[in-house]
Amino acid sequence: MDIQACGVVMNMADDIKAAGARLQIVEARSSVRDRLRAEGIEEHVSQVNRFTSVADAVEDFQKNRD
Repeated sequence: MDIQACGVVMNMADDIKAAGARLQIVEARSSVRDRLRAEGIEEHVSQVNRFTSVADAVEDFQKNRD
């Protein structure tokens, strides 16, 4: 993950939020989490969590989509 990719992810997160949805970053490796946090990703997404799995995120979405 380089600085340009971080910017793309942040812009995508903002677009997704503007559409009424949210982007979750889960199961990211420590180097990716560190880079994203250094670039300020947590201002664009709720959190960067290594403990939440993709399955957990899908389950959370299904419970809260209505």
